[in-house]
Amino acid sequence: MQTMTSLRERAERIDPFIADVALALVLTALVVGPLRATVLHGGALAGLRPGVARQVPILAYVLAAATTLPLAFRRQAPGLVLIIVSIATAAYMSGPFPPSTISFGPMIAMYTVATRSERRRAAVYAMFAVGTTVGILVSTFSEARWVAEVVMLVALVIAAALYGDATRNRRDYVSAVEMRAIEAERTREEEALRRVNEERVRIAREVHDTVAHSLSIVAVQSGAALTVFETDPDQVRTSLQGISATSRDALKGLRSMIDVLRTGPEDAQLTPVPDLRRLDDLVESVRDAGFAVASNLMGDIDELPAVISTSAYRIVQEALTNAVRHSNADRIDVTISVGDSCRIHVADNGQGPVADTVERGGHGLVGMRERVAALGGEFSSGEGEDGGFQITASIPMGMA
Repeated sequence: MQTMTSLRERAERIDPFIADVALALVLTALVVGPLRATVLHGGALAGLRPGVARQVPILAYVLAAATTLPLAFRRQAPGLVLIIVSIATAAYMSGPFPPSTISFGPMIAMYTVATRSERRRAAVYAMFAVGTTVGILVSTFSEARWVAEVVMLVALVIAAALYGDATRNRRDYVSAVEMRAIEAERTREEEALRRVNEERVRIAREVHDTVAHSLSIVAVQSGAALTVFETDPDQVRTSLQGISATSRDALKGLRSMIDVLRTGPEDAQLTPVPDLRRLDDLVESVRDAGFAVASNLMGDIDELPAVISTSAYRIVQEALTNAVRHSNADRIDVTISVGDSCRIHVADNGQGPVADTVERGGHGLVGMRERVAALGGEFSSGEGEDGGFQITASIPMGMA
């Protein structure tokens, strides 16, 4: 089996044109051989066909060779080769020449045309080959044995056309299957890349939401502690306690996320995913940093699907973080209403939109927009009605 495979591999490495030249030369030898035998036997084979001369003329050799030698170019010009071979075959069989194996040429030429042309075009060439042979021979001969040879040649040409068509269909089918496999592989790679990118964005968003908020609170509380370090020890102690609690929560969230990335969600020690039920804790952490935060929750948050409740929490968290970091505000209003949709409105009384942050989009605004878009909702941000900055999000209940 290995030897057969090795021979097949070597054959596939041969130049197709060289292989066709070798085939044409071998077939020419097989066609011219019987003519030479006729000469060597003193024309003894001439009796097989009435009217055949005992001495084979040069024209017989030329026509016989013309039925096979053009096969050397069968891949380059299959239609032209078939025409030449068909005319040479008909001319040879219509002349007073001894029998020979000239059916090889038309068969192989017809097979090549059928494998390299569409069915309709191959059928036209097949009709030409058969018509040329039959038309010349029927008008020249009527002897029964000769008619049988013509019928056999026609049958061989038709069989070669059908086999070639079947080969072409199989080759096209295999090519189509291979293309589908390649396309499927490319699609799988694109899907895998898309999933990796989505996961990368999700992780970046979670890290940003967890760290940015905590660090913003820490920065504000540490700044406040430094301001009253010598004048109000109690306030310093309160700020440091807030920094400690906020830092512990941030570290706990980061450890949980890192455990998921290292070991997978099955083995990681997961902390509870925050949602709107922890809204009071979130608001209280901002109040501890010295901001007046008004929280107004309308509707039953227990009716919210988990994914909406968690996303709403993260949106409020990021909106509060932006207000703490960029707004120079002292009051923040948070309103959440639950009905046919979950509506979120966070506004502050600060300096309004910060041009640099709004123009670049900011990771926070981008993250909020992505969360809302993923749930089929609407998001907007900009200057509030009374100045300051506000964000508004609406997430339909039916999308969860």
